[in-house]
Amino acid sequence: MLLAAAALPWISLSAAVGVSLGCLLLAKWGPLRFRGVAFGFALCLLWVFLTGRPAADDLRAVFRPQAQSVRLRFEIRGDGDIFSFPGEAQEIRTPVLVRKNYREGAWDTSTGRVQLRLTAPESLNGVTGSVWEASGVLVPGNFSYVGLYRADWKFIPDPGSLQQISSRQGSAVLSGFFQVRERLAKEISAACPNRPEVSATLKALLLGQRSELDRETVQRFVRTGLIHVFAVSGLHLGLLSSMLIFACRWAGMSPRHYFWVVLPLLMVFTLYTGLRASALRALMMIACLLLAAPFNRKAHLQSAFALALFLIVTIAPAQVYDLGFQYSFLLVGSLLAFGKAFAKQIQLACAPDPWRVSSAGRQFRERHIWPPLQGALMVTALCFVISSPLTAYTFHLFSPIGLVGNLLAVPLTFLLLASGFPALLAVFLPASATAVAFIPARWSAQALLSWVAFLERVPGGTQWVKAPPLWMLLVFYGCLFCWWRWPRRKIWAVAGLLGLASFAVTARWLEYREPELGVMDAERGQAFWFRQPGHGIILVDAGSAWSGRQVTQMLQSQGVDKIDALIFTHPDRYHVEGWRVLYESYNPKQLFVAETDLSHRLFQELEPAPQGLKRGDVFLAGGWNIEVLHPGAESSHGAADDRSLVLRFTRGVSSILLMGGAGERVEKECLASGMALSSRVLLAGHPRGQDGVHPEFLQAVSPEVVVFSGRTFDGVSPLREAAEHRVHAVGLGVLRVELTGGLRLKSASGTLLTGKPF
Repeated sequence: MLLAAAALPWISLSAAVGVSLGCLLLAKWGPLRFRGVAFGFALCLLWVFLTGRPAADDLRAVFRPQAQSVRLRFEIRGDGDIFSFPGEAQEIRTPVLVRKNYREGAWDTSTGRVQLRLTAPESLNGVTGSVWEASGVLVPGNFSYVGLYRADWKFIPDPGSLQQISSRQGSAVLSGFFQVRERLAKEISAACPNRPEVSATLKALLLGQRSELDRETVQRFVRTGLIHVFAVSGLHLGLLSSMLIFACRWAGMSPRHYFWVVLPLLMVFTLYTGLRASALRALMMIACLLLAAPFNRKAHLQSAFALALFLIVTIAPAQVYDLGFQYSFLLVGSLLAFGKAFAKQIQLACAPDPWRVSSAGRQFRERHIWPPLQGALMVTALCFVISSPLTAYTFHLFSPIGLVGNLLAVPLTFLLLASGFPALLAVFLPASATAVAFIPARWSAQALLSWVAFLERVPGGTQWVKAPPLWMLLVFYGCLFCWWRWPRRKIWAVAGLLGLASFAVTARWLEYREPELGVMDAERGQAFWFRQPGHGIILVDAGSAWSGRQVTQMLQSQGVDKIDALIFTHPDRYHVEGWRVLYESYNPKQLFVAETDLSHRLFQELEPAPQGLKRGDVFLAGGWNIEVLHPGAESSHGAADDRSLVLRFTRGVSSILLMGGAGERVEKECLASGMALSSRVLLAGHPRGQDGVHPEFLQAVSPEVVVFSGRTFDGVSPLREAAEHRVHAVGLGVLRVELTGGLRLKSASGTLLTGKPF
């Protein structure tokens, strides 16, 4: 079923039918050992295509795959999440199920899972199950998940068009339950006066309401590799089910009846946490495990795991492309496959000296302290090793501090949940009793936040890395599968893993042993990074409030882990305001701006305080010798482009002239100054409405290649085209950065290599 679902987007229906027929023939006349597998794969492939094809009333069949204006009636199917971007209004994204579509003067029945996007002032005053109507824009290609199902569209209502049609919750019981949920949230806020961060953490972990978590807190958990504690999944439902089973056992209930008591309560918990996909996956896995008792069978972890995996992929085949699904089953499967062997090795390594004289304290530690610590170490270390390649491939992130952080973060989360769930029952008591009941959970939340803040300050704890190729990911997990499937030949799997690690380290060393230049498109400008072996990065400009996110993501995707210096060429918001996003992942050690613009309002909030530069200054940063060619100390007037920094980077045979936002007027000033301009690479300026790169300037610089940014304010302007033609006319190479992309140039043995897009 997994293979069939993974093949769904890549092969046509005719190819699927052909493959299915081939598998059926193999099942009939092929070798006996392959007949069952071939027959099962044929059935799974046909089932996936039958469930993946849209019905006649499905939105995918009703509308064309393009943005269009529509009028819809829909039902809310989960909690909304708040997304906040610097310089932009907050956006609330809520999963909804479309019921009707208004066409040609009548309401037609249409179905589709859609992600509703609203600005913060237009937030819904309803809960899961209420029905709404709105007109707006329906945009295809949104691949988010509503419960176990993928939402293929996003819907942006017109301002003021949103109106509630019904407030029903599906039943009076659920309606009353959601009212209790809102009361729980209010009681948590009342129990944590003047501590909004603690209140938001408790709501996120106990109720699944993550909308109140501020962006800084979320990013802190992301950078330390601990964001998983906020996913309502196996930890939450496993702890809750353990508490319920303990209560059933204490009440003298037979194990055969646990299923009928525990599962309904877990379903209610899953409902009030917003029907999130992670909670539904965990619910199904626990249900498969509890299902053995009513049939007088002993629970078998591997069988329950396989049954849950099969059922989820059968219900929603597209789940195989959901990152949460991949992490959940990859880690649980790895614990089932390697947990015992890994735990045995840890026990052998931590085994006490048998010849030491025993004592009461030693016996207590060996029975009650070391076993839980060894178990936590086993789970944390194994999950870290298994998930690290997938995390590097997906998020360009490697967090070694997470290996240590989980050892305390997971127990703190466990304590918070173990004390918080019973405290929720205190909402029916007086307010003073509620505040007292939440004290342990409040302390646990505060300790968790303090622990994460401490981890973030550890040097080298979080590193951005270049994503490994897909083939390396497949080889890594393929070797692990062979190790588990054929344990007698695990030496070959170990050899494959060691060879893969050696190749990755060698490739990394070869890639970073030469100087490197990166040029990134930044909407209405460009940004640059310079690197020397053994040094951090020098970043020039950070993009706008919006494109700064793209710049930061490109830096992360290229494995930029540290920024030694950040230079702003001129005070233009399209080149400066991206620093707010950049600072979420990087903390530059030095900041530089033109001395004439030190007091500009765009630079007032920068930390640390920027240093001023003027013509004639020479300084060393990131292994580069940097000369300032413009502006002079007297250049305090004119447009921002005419006050742009012009810098010459040199290191050995490498030399790069960066023009920033400078145009023809600045080029003439540089020529008149008499300073050395010769450089192997010319990073052409990005002026507003000015010409540039004239023959006399090219003759003074004598570059091997000229690099232009991807676009100007209105695409590639006539002035830009004329400049590129002049460069071609003198026989020089021209490189242009791709829109919303980047370009990497390397210098090897004194020869400039061709720029490589990224």
